[in-house]
Amino acid sequence: MLDWYCSNDNLLETLQKLALVGGGDFDLVKADLNSESLVWDFRFYTGQLGADRSTTLTFAVGRGNMIDPIFEINREDEATIAIVGAEGQKSTRTYLTRTGANYGANNHIEMFVQTHAETTAGQQAVGDKRLDEREARELFEFGIKQTPNCVYGVHFGLGDLAKAVNPFTNIASTVKINAVTLNLSEDGEQVITGEAATP
Repeated sequence: MLDWYCSNDNLLETLQKLALVGGGDFDLVKADLNSESLVWDFRFYTGQLGADRSTTLTFAVGRGNMIDPIFEINREDEATIAIVGAEGQKSTRTYLTRTGANYGANNHIEMFVQTHAETTAGQQAVGDKRLDEREARELFEFGIKQTPNCVYGVHFGLGDLAKAVNPFTNIASTVKINAVTLNLSEDGEQVITGEAATP
């Protein structure tokens, strides 16, 4: 179970952040496509929205299905230890510490987190959430170009997992297809592109 504190936060941004640590995808689907009703269904997909194609589909520059790859490591705002302060003053105020996934003897970067959570579990959850937000991560993303062996709706779909070879490190890793875009040219030709990144 995960306590998630997000009062007054933007709903979409909160759901996107929660999906990163919740181990799944979400969707908002109109309940009745034939109705003018504004009722929407919230749907959660355990794991990911699509299928796991990481053993059958590989993206690589040499295969012609990967375009505009980007690889970077951003450590500008990294923090690896959260000192969480609860409510109270002087001797009545309680503190606890939480360590992030990237913490190490040579990577000890502290930050202070103020919380109004009343329970220890809630205070820990707030600290963990802030550490997750400040974690340094590798970013590997690229555009998808359709080829005869990489066709949208046949070989891949939105939310699918696949393998991708990072041209900067030559390391193959699992990526997730995060977006698919359909463009119509003036002559009516359909051009479908996609975006994928490390989940």
